[in-house]
Amino acid sequence: MSLPNLLLKCQAHVIVTEQIRREMHSEALHAFYTFKEGSPLKDYIQKKRHTLIDCYTLVEILTILKEIIRDEGMYDRRNPALILCDNNLEKALNMKALHITEVRDQVSSQLLRLPESVQHVLRPPALQTSSPVDPPLADSTPSR
Repeated sequence: MSLPNLLLKCQAHVIVTEQIRREMHSEALHAFYTFKEGSPLKDYIQKKRHTLIDCYTLVEILTILKEIIRDEGMYDRRNPALILCDNNLEKALNMKALHITEVRDQVSSQLLRLPESVQHVLRPPALQTSSPVDPPLADSTPSR
């Protein structure tokens, strides 16, 4: 295989791989999770938001944390990407400080993804993927 053809194949692979990574990232963010038994983050969110919701999407949890951190000023003003945890958030995430890129992993470690059968029920119809195969016509017999 010539070098230009090899480069084209590699570029196509990188583009497809990046697209798959983005789709997986988006799918993980919008999937539904419940907290593991004894999760300190569950207790933290329930106390801060005064809610008793059993399941959340990852994006909902991250948004709640972002709002709490912003509203309570738990970040370095000179480097807003650095989160400076108060005592309660430190207990919830088991870290005194962390970079925003670390939050997702810390949160995910306390979550259990709900089974796909439950995902399908909870997911709004607009976000559900349709079958790639068209359903058969109601009456496929030719008229006489």
